[in-house]
Amino acid sequence: MSQNMFDKFTMVHPSSTASHLAKVDVVIFAEGTYPFLIGGVSSVIHETIEGLPELSFGIIHLTWESKLPKNSHYPISHGLKWIRVITLEGLATAMESLRREIFPEAAVYHSHTTGYAGLAAVFAKQQHPGSRLLLSEHSLYVRDVLDALNGPASTAADGAIRPNSKVCANEVPPIAAGIDDLAALRERTLQIAELVYEESDGAVYLYGDMMRLAASYGLNPARATVIPNGVNPTKFNLTREFNAERDRKDARWCLAVLGRVVPIKGILEAIKCAHELHAKGFPFELRIIGPTGEDPHYAEECHRAVCQMRLTDHVHFLGPLPAEEALHGVDLLLVTSRSEAMPLVVLEAMASSVPVVSLDVGNISDVLRPAILAGVIGMSAGEVVPLGDMANSIVSLLQDTLRYNAACAAGPQIVETSFHIGKFQNSYRELYRSASSVDLTRAKLIGSARPPMTY
Repeated sequence: MSQNMFDKFTMVHPSSTASHLAKVDVVIFAEGTYPFLIGGVSSVIHETIEGLPELSFGIIHLTWESKLPKNSHYPISHGLKWIRVITLEGLATAMESLRREIFPEAAVYHSHTTGYAGLAAVFAKQQHPGSRLLLSEHSLYVRDVLDALNGPASTAADGAIRPNSKVCANEVPPIAAGIDDLAALRERTLQIAELVYEESDGAVYLYGDMMRLAASYGLNPARATVIPNGVNPTKFNLTREFNAERDRKDARWCLAVLGRVVPIKGILEAIKCAHELHAKGFPFELRIIGPTGEDPHYAEECHRAVCQMRLTDHVHFLGPLPAEEALHGVDLLLVTSRSEAMPLVVLEAMASSVPVVSLDVGNISDVLRPAILAGVIGMSAGEVVPLGDMANSIVSLLQDTLRYNAACAAGPQIVETSFHIGKFQNSYRELYRSASSVDLTRAKLIGSARPPMTY
């Protein structure tokens, strides 16, 4: 899936490269995610661009890494006109660097966090009167950063301090050592969030409780709306059919964790659960599917734990795979994350007829059994359990044939009814239209010939 886009890319001073970029309908600001990092936010951005072919998009990607990204993990969408990478050199200079940036013109500036991506979107809106700023929070950036700063710090490979990586991974920028720096980051995080909330013309949340919590940090709820994530069920047809028809006689149960191998995803907790299952004599294999390069030290700790617990015949690291491939032949998805909102991987598993056993994080309990469907379907697509009960819950569900088959059947029905990608894309189409002073419904459809990417 990787696509090399930057063979001839040279990074220069930010203000000297943006003015020639073509005007687009929507500029999306991504901080350390799309299109260079696989994950839920990146997938949402990609599906948004793919699903609205009548609009033109640009991406402004903010990174704290000194080494420029080289490859896209997603195919270049037809409506994506350009990608602009801005490297933030450090906390002390990031705000002023963004203030000096000359941003391309657009009808809507759309940020996926209240962090520095949100700050950049604010500056872009201020530079172009008549434009609008849209915020969509897949998690609460300000809460996650503050939680990270209130916990223990860890030292990264480059010697920088990364606050409490067990709470928050790539969202917190590396900063120099010293309590003054941590205090400065805490104060600046609150100030930037307040500014982004104040300047936003609209805000999107995955569920109501998250929106209400954002209000405690400065969001005006009158400007906010709820749009759940969505997936394309047809994308998982073959996976679902294979999972339904395969012969499981005398086979080991196949469990899977899909996610980046970083502390916030709870990969070590999944390995410890596997150890409990092994001690019970339960026949299983656990596939850990996701990239390992973001936190090499943690990845090594996970590999070491597998060896120490003598699980090498049971636990396998497969690296990143497309969801429809990753879920092929999987009997049960485990979610051991410390923090989630409405993870796409849960919807993808449900669309594939793969039941879910998850910790009680984010809105997963309502996703597995939406209240509006409970009386109709009368079943759940999985279970939400405490960490200490996960191994017992896995055994109980997999050995209860009626309950397991009911969970397999419920997932696709729930996705089709409540979390279809068409609903998600139509909601964003309407949101862009209402947020913009330009009638986007009259935008010209993009022709078949696509101009070269601009860098």
